[in-house]
Amino acid sequence: MAGEQPEAGTVSADQAMLLLLLDKPADLKRLEREGVIRPTSSGRYWLKDLVQDYVRHLRRDAPVSVAAMGDHISCAPAYVRKLVDHGVIARRSDGKFDLDKNRTKYLAHLREERKRSPKSAAEVEFTSAKAELIRLRIAEKQRTTVPIEQAMAREDKLMGLFLTAMSSLPAQCAPVGELQTRRRLEQWVLKTRTNLAAALNGMADAEDGEPEAPNNGTQGAVRAMPASERVSV
Repeated sequence: MAGEQPEAGTVSADQAMLLLLLDKPADLKRLEREGVIRPTSSGRYWLKDLVQDYVRHLRRDAPVSVAAMGDHISCAPAYVRKLVDHGVIARRSDGKFDLDKNRTKYLAHLREERKRSPKSAAEVEFTSAKAELIRLRIAEKQRTTVPIEQAMAREDKLMGLFLTAMSSLPAQCAPVGELQTRRRLEQWVLKTRTNLAAALNGMADAEDGEPEAPNNGTQGAVRAMPASERVSV
């Protein structure tokens, strides 16, 4: 008797490793321990959640350039280099910056400077306003991405593998000769890809402060946007 069919919309651990470009099962387990991805109760993974969660993980952890670091803490690149020279923040071995770690160090530096130096009311107000600006930028960064070309290229490659795998699912899963089953799977794949594209594009619209485009189940219903942000079926 044939085994139980896996739930539609899920992938196995092997398929998840292929989609995420992971080398060994231990890498997949590490992502689970860190809360980056979450398996279902049956030990499989929801395809849409797997891709979206991993892309968010890549964007969040991507190191940034000196210009992006300066923009994040509202400082000129020259001042960022001065902070590095004084040991306030630190570069990675590749010359880039870990955004979260250095933001924390810079805020601690501002607090220590306030404690050590007597400041006029105007200086205190200026420092408070700058700290508030940093907090606002943090909130903004939680809803957008750091423009790192390497991360974007990996995201594009990952999405291409995902779409290719989705297209091959009907042929891989449908029993030989059962055209009706294959047609149903093809319809499900098309619907899933359309819904995924609409969801991702809707999130991009919301992050830009624009209303989400209506979705009637067709590619034409999704508003046109830059290729770096738009996902197509």
